Amino acid sequence: MKDYYLILGVRRDEPVEGIRAAYRRLAKTHHPDRAGPEGAAEFRHITDAYHALSNPEERRQYDRRLRERETPVRRSSPVRARAPSQGPAASHWDLILSPAEAAFGCSFLLRVEEPGTRAPRAFRVRVPPGTPPGSLLEIAVSETSRLVIHVDVSG
Repeated sequence: MKDYYLILGVRRDEPVEGIRAAYRRLAKTHHPDRAGPEGAAEFRHITDAYHALSNPEERRQYDRRLRERETPVRRSSPVRARAPSQGPAASHWDLILSPAEAAFGCSFLLRVEEPGTRAPRAFRVRVPPGTPPGSLLEIAVSETSRLVIHVDVSG
């Protein structure tokens, strides 16, 4: 399932007016008449996202399906893994995978709300096949911060 909010670059609580403005801005750039045949697929994704999010009933249904499909990630309290002089600050997360996801690998979208920003940043996290419980995945967010994801397996 595609994340229409990410495609349009809007928050999940964005009003319809903001969704419309984001759609118009992106459509101007990616319309096939302007971007050529290469832009057709991207334009289709943008248009699908707009149609789903601009209709209140479709948006409610989409939001429900999106919540059902999201990988359960529990946020632990933010801590610094090291002092700033020794390396970047770390935000810690716990990820609970099913045995199949751990065995065969999986991919999910992790949204991180950063202080002072309007919209959360999204990170695509890929868990490689055969990831054992207790593994740590690290993602550099910037030169001064990183995400540390502790992988566990349930069931």
